[in-house]
Amino acid sequence: MRREWEPELSVHRHPSGLLVLRFRVRPRDYLALAWMTSALATLGGALGSGLETSDEVREAAYTYHRERREWKENDENDEKGSG
Repeated sequence: MRREWEPELSVHRHPSGLLVLRFRVRPRDYLALAWMTSALATLGGALGSGLETSDEVREAAYTYHRERREWKENDENDEKGSG
């Protein structure tokens, strides 16, 4: 007896001689795939954030802004000096 949630699976032989599995994909299969992907991404993010120290996170978050501010200040100084 086939359960409703199980995909209909069939095996076909491709002209090249390989066996090919085919099954019908339903909207709920896409929902299950999206849920599984989200869960794995969340787990990966949690594990990854546990490996970072707060100093490394702070440096990564604010380095770009500090560099951008320094570039802007350098540009303003160049304009004042040449103008």
